[in-house]
Amino acid sequence: MSFEFDPEVPYFRSDDVNVAELLLTHGKAGCADVMSLSGLLGEDDDDPSDITLVTGRFMPLISPDFNYSATFSPGLDDDVALAVPVVRDGQTIDALCICADNMDAWGAITGRGGMIGHFKEGQPVRIYATPWRWLSRQRDGVVVLRKDAYSPRQFAVDASGAVIHINRHEARLANASIIYAETSEHAEELLFRLFEKPSLEDSHPALASNPAFLEQQTRSVIERASKRVGIDADRYDVGAAIEELAVKSVVRRMKQEGIFG
Repeated sequence: MSFEFDPEVPYFRSDDVNVAELLLTHGKAGCADVMSLSGLLGEDDDDPSDITLVTGRFMPLISPDFNYSATFSPGLDDDVALAVPVVRDGQTIDALCICADNMDAWGAITGRGGMIGHFKEGQPVRIYATPWRWLSRQRDGVVVLRKDAYSPRQFAVDASGAVIHINRHEARLANASIIYAETSEHAEELLFRLFEKPSLEDSHPALASNPAFLEQQTRSVIERASKRVGIDADRYDVGAAIEELAVKSVVRRMKQEGIFG
């Protein structure tokens, strides 16, 4: 992706940003308190030493390339975010930033992070659509930030026929033995992003002239994948979902009334 520099969001889409320094410079105390009040940290949970409470500015983002709809620029305003670093090869390249006043609002600093969390290919993985729920579950899975991280292509061929390196993510989610989504709607999206879309994109050009065969091939891919993609009924039952929404609603009302924050 290539973009023009935008002074309103100086760190987004930039490769020349020291994210770790930004988080350190604009961090503030009270991270554990915010997480506890928001239901993201239990009494027996470990202290979130790598998560920082950071001041800055959230700005709306309209882009088909990302799963979030905002950017966060540390130091540019008084918005407060929970920032979780995105690390690659030992370097902090981005940070997942969740609005402390509205946990449903979230974004990133640079846009370079493709995915946050950990999983091993061939093992079960939980993919979260909502970062606050990922935090509340002790980060036992991943959050996909950029849509090209669902099914990354490591190499491609340019117009001259040369092989070029176009993407880099550590592992492929589609290779997980079982994929747990948050909801049935989320599971449908994962089926499309992880299996149907790559199947169509990777099909031989000759199949374009045989749409019936292409459709049959894609349907076969989805049917096989459907056996590995679903929701964890014990984890994402309706009662728990209602309870989590209620907690967020209470916290939001307390902040609006000035009781907290």
